[in-house]
Amino acid sequence: MSLFETAKHLKHGLTRSIDVKNRNVRVIGLMATDLCKSRCRHCFIWNKKEHSHLSVDVIGRLVRDPAVTRKTFFELTGGEFLEHPDWREIIKLVKDAGNDFVVLSNGMYPDELIEAVKELGIPNVYMSLDGLGETYKRVRGVDCSDNILRIVDEIKDLTNIHLGYTITPWNAVEDLEQVKALAEEKGVEMSVGAYQSPEFFDTVKPVGKISPEYEPYLDEFMSLNNTWMDKNLSIPCWNIRTKCYILGNGDVFLCQQKSVVLGNLNEKSFNEIWNSPETIATHEEYAACNDCWLACNRPLDMQLAYAGRLVFSNNRLNKMFGEHDWDLVLDAYRNHNSSPGS
Repeated sequence: MSLFETAKHLKHGLTRSIDVKNRNVRVIGLMATDLCKSRCRHCFIWNKKEHSHLSVDVIGRLVRDPAVTRKTFFELTGGEFLEHPDWREIIKLVKDAGNDFVVLSNGMYPDELIEAVKELGIPNVYMSLDGLGETYKRVRGVDCSDNILRIVDEIKDLTNIHLGYTITPWNAVEDLEQVKALAEEKGVEMSVGAYQSPEFFDTVKPVGKISPEYEPYLDEFMSLNNTWMDKNLSIPCWNIRTKCYILGNGDVFLCQQKSVVLGNLNEKSFNEIWNSPETIATHEEYAACNDCWLACNRPLDMQLAYAGRLVFSNNRLNKMFGEHDWDLVLDAYRNHNSSPGS
């Protein structure tokens, strides 16, 4: 890795370490609804018996909350975000507040999403694409791959598009290669994650290791997935001090993996919940949690571990944060000449 890349990692690590220390809210996963018409085999939100939509009034108070700043990034998701009856109003609220955001979609409603990008100025769109045609249908129960390709073609010059490929027991490396080729052809970003088992998703199939044939396509984070599964990798859980998830019923979740409720926005303000002694104590309680390797949470932990190891020795870091596998993170970054995340 070049000195320039190393310097970028250090700068990024310093900035995010300040956020962690001060518990600055940098990302809110706004799961505004749990309705979804997909039938994914690796997520069973669609199978929940009771559904809820977070009210526009609650979201309006959230974006004006003192614990939420213009640096807070919103992930507008679900379920399927466009299933929320007031999804347009939610986008306007977040945008008018001056916050950057991404709309996550399964591509079920191409006309609505294309129109929204054009009329509402959505800056970022994330869509899952775990394969094409029959593979997509096998993984997600319905075939929206053609919808996603149409959406990409119609808005790729109007917004930042990111395609997310999830390695599951129901697709293969050939599917990843197809999606990767498509992303390169269309000039859009793509990332590779792996099937995990967050409690809220009610998953049923056990999580397995990533097959070696995927290794050339894994970034530094995913390259350590199997090491983590073998219980040979532990790093602190810092991300929970800068990110949380909010459900359609108003519950503020500690993270996506654990069904730990910090409070409910129908009862208290976000600031009251986030800065309460109980939440602060919960963050301390789970500081050493190592129960997931979710790509939506743990990359920040890895980035900070790497930045810390660039500055301090193993012994010094162990004294500060407890016994962890700092050198494994260091080696992973050195083997993947990549830039720090956002």
